[in-house]
Amino acid sequence: MLTRYETSSDFVLGTENHPEWIKSAYARYNRGIRSSSPLLDLFLDGKKSLISSALSSLPVLGSIRGLARLYSIYSVKDRSEDSKKNTVFHTIASILEILGLGIFMLIAKILILSLINAYFLY
Repeated sequence: MLTRYETSSDFVLGTENHPEWIKSAYARYNRGIRSSSPLLDLFLDGKKSLISSALSSLPVLGSIRGLARLYSIYSVKDRSEDSKKNTVFHTIASILEILGLGIFMLIAKILILSLINAYFLY
């Protein structure tokens, strides 16, 4: 049985001993679901983002990370601090990861980064 937490803070405390490669997939932090948008999520903004995207693009690891993301969204009873937009976005992203389509999100991130770099170099 999966553990249900009362608040986001309880979730963060309860999962602090989980492996880092799983924790980095969680969409929840101590004040709710981390804010994200499809546009912002398509940017590779550092080494940590690249590693996270690469892990999510691998078929088996991506499925595990997608399940971890879903777990982080829906394992908290008090979701009053979570916006519907962020909940829907992270749910869709986790379903894509579970289905093994994380590679397409990684390719999109690389293409967008390349286009932005090409735009600013010329």
